[in-house]
Amino acid sequence: MKISMTVAVAGGALLVACLAARNPGTPLWSASRPRETRPLESASPASGSAPADPSESGAGSPPPPIRKRLPGLGEPRTEEDFKALNGLLDDLKAALTSGGTSPAEVVDLFVGESRPFILDVLAMALREGPAPEELAPVIPRLVSIGLGEGTEGQRRSAFLVLGMVSDPDGRVLAALSTVAARDRDPDLRIAAIGALHERIDTAPGTTEPIHRALLAIASSGGDADVRGRAFAAIDGSALSPERLADVARIARNDPSPDVRLSAAEVLGRAPASYRETGLREIEHAYLAERRPDRRGALLFSLVQLGRAAAADTLRRLPEQDPEVVRQIGRYLAILDSGETDLMRIADRILQGDP
Repeated sequence: MKISMTVAVAGGALLVACLAARNPGTPLWSASRPRETRPLESASPASGSAPADPSESGAGSPPPPIRKRLPGLGEPRTEEDFKALNGLLDDLKAALTSGGTSPAEVVDLFVGESRPFILDVLAMALREGPAPEELAPVIPRLVSIGLGEGTEGQRRSAFLVLGMVSDPDGRVLAALSTVAARDRDPDLRIAAIGALHERIDTAPGTTEPIHRALLAIASSGGDADVRGRAFAAIDGSALSPERLADVARIARNDPSPDVRLSAAEVLGRAPASYRETGLREIEHAYLAERRPDRRGALLFSLVQLGRAAAADTLRRLPEQDPEVVRQIGRYLAILDSGETDLMRIADRILQGDP
């Protein structure tokens, strides 16, 4: 995965939208074959192999070893800055996959590192370089960092890795759940929620306890943004009718309009067996919503859950806002055309069709 100039920079941190999309392709080495591990000071760039003869390549001296390059990297502002970070990421991944270094040495670099953009690169290298079993020895240390032994930036980057590692003893799930529920920093709570959300895909056997933790956070009092993010991380299609009923009560009664909206959106992701009840609950949330933009967002949840069955609900909504009325008309036109594929419906809405 490359860091490009389209990556946003906020507070010095790289915000990589597709970071969670890890390519699980075949590792370049066999886990059963002993490998020589060389420290980062001596690991050669790009592949961990001996550098090419400068006289043959005409490229001059090879880049310095990875560890020695870190102090010279500043906050990325130019294309050259981003190229340097891309090069660092490629070299770290190559060193990890070839045996030029170990995950433990990369985790060592977390300690004492304060630059968010470097911490992000280190986390991405751990996500994309070694085979999953290679990360097992460093999981306890990453858990300790995430639980509070590290700085805010170190903890956030540790969560990026903990979202995709194996967790045979449950310590990763316990740590992420603890931070998401109790940490004093709402931004770190949200980062831990993001890691829990990723684990729904990477560790499907833990879906039930993850949803239980997320629902507990979403149902609690406190920071409405954190609670809304917890709802956004929940896969409504995996919830039991009893849990969906809990979500529906929050969509009806929560004092925070943002939390009510997020809860109603979970209902939009409910299974088809919940369609009749869910459409009624989302309609109730719609009628109680005062802001037109939030009512417009709830239209998609109605269509997401009901597909063609949502048309009758859409037709009876007593909407007065001109923009929302237009949105209802567009949804109805698409549904009346016979379209039922949600992605195509969403694409047509985004493209202004009809």
